[in-house]
Amino acid sequence: MKSLTSYPGVLTLIIVGAGLLINGLVDYINYEVASPSVLGAVSCALAAISLIGVYELQNLRKRRKVLTAKKA
Repeated sequence: MKSLTSYPGVLTLIIVGAGLLINGLVDYINYEVASPSVLGAVSCALAAISLIGVYELQNLRKRRKVLTAKKA
């Protein structure tokens, strides 16, 4: 698997998610109320994971085509 910076958009999602998580934790510490920012951070993490899965699936399909072309 490649580094996270080689996938377009994944690094942006991670940075936004980290900011939302920090904002949510600060709200929780200051006001003792759960912030929707934490939920946003979790959704950014899930979106980044699914985006990596899409890129890896595309790479797998390309590699299969190359391998089947070499056999024929």
